[in-house]
Amino acid sequence: MKILQSVQRNKLLFILSAAADFLFFFMLAQLHYRVFLSAARHLKAVLELLTKNIQQISIADAAQPDILNNAEFLLHYREVLKGIFFLLAGFYLLWLVFRGIAWFWAHKISSTKISFEQYLKKFFVITTVGTILFFGIIILFASLMNYVTFTIFPLITPKIAQALTFAVMLLLHYCYSTSIAGIGSKHPYKTFLTFRLQTIIPYLASVLWFITATSIAVVVSRTNFYAGIAFAAIIIMPSITCFRMLLLRKF
Repeated sequence: MKILQSVQRNKLLFILSAAADFLFFFMLAQLHYRVFLSAARHLKAVLELLTKNIQQISIADAAQPDILNNAEFLLHYREVLKGIFFLLAGFYLLWLVFRGIAWFWAHKISSTKISFEQYLKKFFVITTVGTILFFGIIILFASLMNYVTFTIFPLITPKIAQALTFAVMLLLHYCYSTSIAGIGSKHPYKTFLTFRLQTIIPYLASVLWFITATSIAVVVSRTNFYAGIAFAAIIIMPSITCFRMLLLRKF
């Protein structure tokens, strides 16, 4: 009830917060699409050269080619790495800008006492640390999948590896969300240690709702693309702001 009252008093800020979330996902999709278009040809060439190299090794071990000295391979490989770099850097910048705006408006709606300068500084630090940890988990996941895929007798299965990675990602996002929610406190960097039912339940509810709603949006978009976009803009994005405000009430 208090959340609805806050929304009614700050309708414009609520709309702006939801719009910032929508722009984040829209721009991220555009970034992914453009990077994929530019890197797809180079990735295909890298895979073809690697396949050819493996076949040559199996045919004649004595004449093993050194793929890392292949100028054509290195050219395409650098372009693939460049695409990955732009994707990760773009993800970080888009999150910093649009998620930062969305969280700021949510704090304002919830009457959090913090200046824009203080918020900007703390949000930058928390987001930068969280992004570094996120990228680190991706690298560890890739190493883990390499282990379970190519090891003769792996200790875990690929599904267990994926489940463990998802659990760690969920824990990281929870810690990040509670840190941002408590950004108005004196020690926001310690709020990630807040493991209370009052914060865990609304967080898990938001994750479950987002997964369900996103699945619905995907199904709807397959029938009508614009209907799926409308569902995301009108239903999903405002709900994200509501769940943020619900989490903010616990700090």
